[in-house]
Amino acid sequence: MKVTERIFGKMPDGREVKIFELETSAGLGMSITNYGCIITSIRMPDRNGKVEEISAGFPQLESYLGEHPYFGAIVGRFANRIGGASFVIDGKKYELGKNQDPNHLHGGFEGLDKKLWDCKVEASESDAKLIFRYKSPDLEEGYPGNLLCEVMYSLLDNNFLWMSFSAETDAPTHVNLTHHGYYNLGGFKNKITDHLLQLKSSSYLELDESFIPTGRLLDCKENDMDYNDLRKVKVPLDNCFVMDEDPDYLQPKVRLVHEPSGRSLSIRSTQPGVQVYTGNFLDGTLKGHNDVSYMQHSAICLETQDFPDSPNKPGFPSTLLRPGERYEHMVFYQFDVVK
Repeated sequence: MKVTERIFGKMPDGREVKIFELETSAGLGMSITNYGCIITSIRMPDRNGKVEEISAGFPQLESYLGEHPYFGAIVGRFANRIGGASFVIDGKKYELGKNQDPNHLHGGFEGLDKKLWDCKVEASESDAKLIFRYKSPDLEEGYPGNLLCEVMYSLLDNNFLWMSFSAETDAPTHVNLTHHGYYNLGGFKNKITDHLLQLKSSSYLELDESFIPTGRLLDCKENDMDYNDLRKVKVPLDNCFVMDEDPDYLQPKVRLVHEPSGRSLSIRSTQPGVQVYTGNFLDGTLKGHNDVSYMQHSAICLETQDFPDSPNKPGFPSTLLRPGERYEHMVFYQFDVVK
């Protein structure tokens, strides 16, 4: 596995930011920085061997230091929304950053996506591992406990990417980490509506007017949200789909296919849900790789995670982490070409 490292730029306080370039013998290229654990670029060949950029991102650090919609970042401490920007643990209420007033989104005003992580590199002929660590201090963005987070990216030579997430705390807290990648397997020539999507899901979360779950599950088939078979992506989507239970978590739960290029992305996960977001708020003001303007519905996010607002929904799977416990989950991405 070919791995190179260089300086990506500097933080406002002068700390150096690194970027790592990975390339498989099968032709997949990936760039990852230790600022927010951001995957800044994924370059993938089509069925004819033509390599194109398939992820939304920027070629320079300065754009990531400004406002952007979490392109390629690790988000947390809690991905997605927490209603009222607060929760109660053991009778004590904690107030979080209201960065999407009146709610809390993706970890707050300065979540994990805006932190400089420590990084360790391990590489061999067949794979490359990037191991990122960050200690989130007690009450950062309002969350209790000192939280030690670790995210590992392992890219194999067969274009298989394995992500593992883990965390430990010294006080009870809520944790829900995810990778917030934006994909367009057609190289951003057209909108995401020319892609096919498959989700192993029979239900999705009902939302109120501020995108907070009501606690009810809606039937996918009854609401034209059934993606159990490959079908064209319809827009707009910004919904959390409940993954059907399967004893074999290595079976793909999500599949994205772009038939004109032959590119496909399959995702396996140990998480109960996947948030599907079709870039509804992109408006063309942000320009990224190859001077591409990111227009509305020009990319899709597939965020494997726990359910939004779980801290306030006793009926949802618990996201509470206590001292002595370990938060962990895994996600597997297979980048492939259909001939």
